[in-house]
This record gives sequence, structure tokens and C-alpha cells, in this order.
Amino acid sequence: MRSKAKEIKILLVEDELIIGEHISVELQKHGFEVLEILTKGEYALEFLLKTKPDLIIMDIQLAGKMDGIETAKIIADSHGIPVIFLTSNVDDKTFERSKKAKPSAFIGKPFKSKELIRTVEIVMQT
Repeated sequence: MRSKAKEIKILLVEDELIIGEHISVELQKHGFEVLEILTKGEYALEFLLKTKPDLIIMDIQLAGKMDGIETAKIIADSHGIPVIFLTSNVDDKTFERSKKAKPSAFIGKPFKSKELIRTVEIVMQT
């Protein structure tokens, strides 16, 4: 576990709250601070006007008008915050489309907690 994990603030954007809570618990077990779990891309963009997380973990399928890819593109252009896609949409078409948002990583669901934690650690070391 990273000694600086507690210093890393993470925003989760996940429309399935049960999954969001599970991810949050896993991250917190490893010392990361989860700022919020939001269900819509629009909520994430509003949140970023007030608070700047170090990292965003985002599902591609979201409840609002924008999906995770559209939201991540805006975040990359406006905020420069790294985004990890954590999604069940692992088909080639979605993956190719997701690359346009320049994510720091892409993890398919179901995921292993160890894989998630290691990915966060690698993304945050740069």
C-alpha cells in the first residue's frame, strides 16, 4: 500500500450506487479518500467547479444526458484530472470510442479489487 494513499482524493462517477459503494469501500480500505459518489456526468462537472479531486473513476454508462466518455472528454479539456474508466462496456467499439477521452486506464467489470488498487497506484505515481 502507498504511504501517500490518504493524500489522494478520488471522485467516483457510477450510476449503480451499490457498485459505487463497493468501489468506495475498497478504495477506503487501502487508505484513499473518496470525496463523493455521483450518478451523472452533469453532476461530476458541477462538482468539479467546487472541488478538485486527484483522480476520477468513471463508469461509461451513466444515468444522465451525457455518458462517461463525453464527461471525461470535457474533464480532460477543462480540468486535466486523470480518469480511469471502470465499465462493463468492454466491446471494441466502446473501447475505441473511449480512447478519444484520453483515459489514464480502462478496467472492465467485473473487476478484482487488487487490479483496481494497483491501477490507481500506477496512475497516481505519474
